[in-house]
Amino acid sequence: MNIKLSNEEGSLALTMVVMVFVSVLSLAILGMVMSRVKMVEAEKTNKQAYYVARSGVDAMVDWIEQRDFNAISEHFDVTGGRTTNWLPFTKGDGLYKVEVEMDEQDALFITGRGKVGDTVKTVKAKLLPTGTFQGTELDTAVFAMSKVEFRDKVQLHGGFGINKKVEEGDFKVTGKNVKIHGDCYVGPETDEGIKGDFKDYVKSNGDVKELKKERVYSLPSFPNFPTEEDGLNDENELIINSGDEVKITEDGWYDNIVISNDSTVKIELGDNESERIIRVENLTLESGRIIIDKPDDSDATVKLFVDKLIDFVNDGTSINSSGKNDDVTIFYEGNTSLTLSGTQQIVGDIYVKSAPVNLDGTFNILGHLVSGGDQVTIVGDSFDNNSKGEVRTIYAPHASVVLESTAWNNGRDKLTGSIIGKEVVIGSKFDVTLFKINIDQLPFDFKGGRRYKDITWFEGDIR
Repeated sequence: MNIKLSNEEGSLALTMVVMVFVSVLSLAILGMVMSRVKMVEAEKTNKQAYYVARSGVDAMVDWIEQRDFNAISEHFDVTGGRTTNWLPFTKGDGLYKVEVEMDEQDALFITGRGKVGDTVKTVKAKLLPTGTFQGTELDTAVFAMSKVEFRDKVQLHGGFGINKKVEEGDFKVTGKNVKIHGDCYVGPETDEGIKGDFKDYVKSNGDVKELKKERVYSLPSFPNFPTEEDGLNDENELIINSGDEVKITEDGWYDNIVISNDSTVKIELGDNESERIIRVENLTLESGRIIIDKPDDSDATVKLFVDKLIDFVNDGTSINSSGKNDDVTIFYEGNTSLTLSGTQQIVGDIYVKSAPVNLDGTFNILGHLVSGGDQVTIVGDSFDNNSKGEVRTIYAPHASVVLESTAWNNGRDKLTGSIIGKEVVIGSKFDVTLFKINIDQLPFDFKGGRRYKDITWFEGDIR
């Protein structure tokens, strides 16, 4: 039987079919939209969790980079490392957690976890310590972080270097007859034209070489000063003006030591003693001397810690003038300039934390000088005394180091060793001769002074 639909009935049927199709399509589209919304929300949550995790690691990296190796190893060189609890993220929703481990090569592995809702993301970083370390050899007569200037008739035996990409004005020669024996080093990506300027002064036994990467010369760790808890006796003051000799036979902590009227303080070390520790707030040598007395075959040393002031007043005052530089190591924490002139003298190694250093005399310091300050000025033959056969390092990577000669006529001032500075100026008629020195020869904690600056980022497992 044939059933025929009227036009109205056909239109109604078609409308119903279309409505059903539209409803199905709407539901499908709605499902797709909801699915996309969930995907967007999930992606947003993932990004938030990643941001929280990365922020936790960033904060830890920033904290680590502000401290030296000794401080970091004290915190993290423990079995299993250290882990925080879940902590609220202060810049938005979520929680974070940070773990730090140190391996046998001193590398730090930092893991950050960020949690938003039920989503957890992990970010990891590896940090390596960079800088001067035990075994580093100082291999140039002069090495500057940024600039070098040579004045009239300067001679270098052992070459020099500038750590960064050398630009116009970073290498100056302001006089004649400048002679450089040995290789010269320039920082990465230095232009060939600049290298050509160096070649004008380099003799046939040297070449101009480009560093593959900039060197890092970090300061050694400056020690915490000893206290009564370390066995120091509280000695109040030692003031001697009688012209006589006073002996120090025990470790001690003094408010003031004042030596005047050509008096002598003798620091004694016995046959079985390896070290004498003296701490003093203010050390004043008006007229007189400090001498170190120990058995001839002894390797014992004196460590002298000065909090605020080292003041040499009159000519001829001295510390250990008849000894060797490795008899005494001085750590100076004061802000007042360390200034010696004339025949005032220290025979010893010295670490000046931040104060300026000004030497204007003859053989003022016979020993290695490390400075964390921004100025080291040496006028005259302050660092060369052939009769003692001493080799000296001026290690001041944050300082402007200036050597000025006072030689007359055909004379020349000299330094044998190595100079490290931020900017280095060698004055007229000054000779610097390299004696390659290994950092191990200096009595300072270079390993402990390294910083964590070399970072690699990861997501997921890095070992």
